Parts: sequence; C-alpha cells; structure tokens
Amino acid sequence: LAILGPIFWVPRVRIDLPTVRRLFFVSWVFQTASASFGVLQIYYPGQFQPAISSVLNEDNILAGLQITLANGQRVLRPMGLTDQPGGAGIGAVYCVLFSAAFLLERPRFWFRMALIAGMLIGCFTLYLCQVRSLLVMLVISFVAMVVPFIYQRRLGRIAAVVLPVG
Repeated sequence: LAILGPIFWVPRVRIDLPTVRRLFFVSWVFQTASASFGVLQIYYPGQFQPAISSVLNEDNILAGLQITLANGQRVLRPMGLTDQPGGAGIGAVYCVLFSAAFLLERPRFWFRMALIAGMLIGCFTLYLCQVRSLLVMLVISFVAMVVPFIYQRRLGRIAAVVLPVG
C-alpha cells in the first residue's frame, strides 16, 4: 500500500509555476549553503568539518580523499552539508545550474548579484573538490541548456548562461 499509494493521490496534486519556482529557490538555497560550507571547510580546516561516514573508517581510504593545501596541510576534500569527502561538489553543481536558470528570468539587481556570487562559490567549490565527473556533468548540462538558444539565435540568453560561469 505504501508503494502503490501515490498512484491515487499524486494525480490530484496541482502544481503551478510559482510553486515550482519556490521549490527551485529553496533547493538553490540549500545547494548554495552546501557549496559555501565546502569553501569554509577548506579555509578553516577542522572547524566546519562534520562527522565522517562510518563506511570510510580505514586510513588508506581516507588518505586518497585528502588534498594538500598551499601551506602543506592535508585536509579532506570539502564535504559541504554531507558526510562524504568531495560531497560539496554535488551541491556546487546544482548551485551553478540553478543560478544559471534563475539568471535567465532576468531577476532584480540584488538577486542577480546573489546568483552570480552563488555561481562563483559553486565553481570554486567544484574546483576544490577535484571530482572530475561532476565537472563533466556540469559542462554537459550547460551545453544542453545553451543548444536551444543557439537554434533560436538568442545570443543574449546564451551570454546570460555562459558569461557568469566563464
């Protein structure tokens, strides 16, 4: 019954455009927070570090998930709001994607600045996490976002998506 229950109530749920926007906004806030905590975990090692997943308790596994900072200190890859080293990268990818999507709506000045700051934080966190598959996923997502604008010859929209990330 628990598995088949949504068959009966989901068709009656009415979701309108403002509800979807709010849902994406809340998701953007949480993903940006995760990416921001990833940056804080690198700048202040050990201070914003959550408990590590119990699966990763062996020293040789944890050694492979560490990065060396400019001062020579070895720290775990940024975790963000997760318990997995490198987990902040997932929040960073979604932070950048949601920011680009919100930029296409031509938001007000202050929200636009917050979106661009979120994109910068997301790109920086993705760089710090060193998870290449997430970078590939982000590039593919941006290509998929830009291709329809290329066919429509909407250069302003392409610039709104590509320039902040560049």
